[in-house]
Formats: sequence, structure tokens, C-alpha cells
Amino acid sequence: MLGPVSEEAVGRWAERVAAKHPIGDAHLIDVGCGKGEWAVQVLARLAGDGVGVEPNPSFAHAALTRAEERLGPGRFTVENCHWEDAAAVHDRFTIAVCTGSLQAFGRLDTALKGLGERLTPGGLALLGTPYWRIPPDTAFLANLGARADDHTSLEDTLAEVRALGWEVLASEAASSEAL
Repeated sequence: MLGPVSEEAVGRWAERVAAKHPIGDAHLIDVGCGKGEWAVQVLARLAGDGVGVEPNPSFAHAALTRAEERLGPGRFTVENCHWEDAAAVHDRFTIAVCTGSLQAFGRLDTALKGLGERLTPGGLALLGTPYWRIPPDTAFLANLGARADDHTSLEDTLAEVRALGWEVLASEAASSEAL
């Protein structure tokens, strides 16, 4: 895993997505798929296929290898490029995943807009977004090279998602135990 989420938590989320997925084969997009763990775990529970978009060549290779080992050949492909250059940007999906890769879109609102445009009606999005657990102090922000308004609290983030017209089916805070 590349983020502060345990493999067990990924499995729980994959189960939630599988339980909520509409009838029929899944067609999944994972933007910034990293080494492919989220996509592989979801597709392991559903019929269908998927595509990952990953600009890091070593991560893209690892994602494709992981998918072929766990799902078999052809169920998950990887485009080694940035989101805006991906052929998949023109396709429609039943599931969209973007965990820890909001930089592919810039901000939360543009990520939700971009993913929403790619989802079929009734489709599901699994989004992992940064947020402040506590308000950051100025020394922390200076060391990080960040601003206090780069993120909000989890509650404010969920409120923004809802205000942009999305239904939040579930949320979970990242755990320091996974680090």
C-alpha cells in the first residue's frame, strides 16, 4: 500500500463497493492507481474489467503484474500516463477510484466533476482525499510547504462532497496504525 490505509481497510471498502455495485459487469477506472491494490481488490469481488491510469512507470508495471497474478490476464490494464493524456478519459465506468491521487485533477471539486463525468448513471466513486485531523500550526505548514486552506477537516470535506451533489454512502478516517 502507498497510503495510510491498511490492506484490511482496503478489503472492507472493496466489499462495500461490491455490495453496492449495480447488477452486471463492473467497468472500473482507478486514477493514480499506484501499485493497483484498490482496483485488484474490488475486481476480485466482481465480474468485469478495469483500467488504471498511473504516471509512475514502476508503479504502473507493479499494478499490471499484481492484476495479472491475482485476476488473470486481460481483466485490468494500465495506461502509463497522466490522467489528461489517458485514452480512458473518454470512456464511461460503473466504478471510479481515486485514492490519494487528487493531484491528477487539482482539487476535490475538479476531481468530483472529472470522475462524475466518467461514471454511468448509478455508478460509484471511491475517493481518498487528504484532510486535516487537527488544524495545522504554522511551523508544520512551513515544513510541509503547504497552506492551512490546502485541506479542511474531514467533516468539512464530506460537507463539500454533499454540497457538490454527491451522496456519501460511507466514510472512514485514515489510521496511523497503517503507517
